[in-house]
Amino acid sequence: MWQDWCSQNQIKPVPASPIDVARFVADNADLGIGGVWTAVQEISQAHTEIGLADPTLGELVASQINAVSGIEPLCWPRKDWPAFMMLPYDAQLRIVERERVRNEKIGQLMNEIKQLRKQLKAGTDDRKTAA
Repeated sequence: MWQDWCSQNQIKPVPASPIDVARFVADNADLGIGGVWTAVQEISQAHTEIGLADPTLGELVASQINAVSGIEPLCWPRKDWPAFMMLPYDAQLRIVERERVRNEKIGQLMNEIKQLRKQLKAGTDDRKTAA
C-alpha cells in the first residue's frame, strides 16, 4: 500500500520522510486506524531493518495517526493531552486499556465498600434496637 501510494505521488518509499508518511496517513484515513496503523508499522519496520531512521516517529505522523484514531486519554488532565498524543498509537492503546481496567476495578471496589457500609450500618442499627 505504501509503495503504491509512493508511486502515485512520485516519492521514493525508502528512505521516507516523516512529512510523506504523515501525508500518506492523511490520504488513507478512510481505511480507518486498523489499515493505516498496519501500513505505518510496515514502513517503520522496513526502515529500521536496514538501519535507517524511523520516519514514523515524531509529531507529524503522530498527529495524523491521532486524527484517524480519535483516541483520547480517559483519566488525563486536559493540559496533559498533548503529551499523550505524542506517544505512539500502540502505547496509547495500552494506556487507555489499562485505565479502563483500573476504572472498572475501582468501580467494583466502590460497590463492595458501599455494600459493606450498608451491612455495617444494619448491624449497628440491630444492636441499638436490641439494647
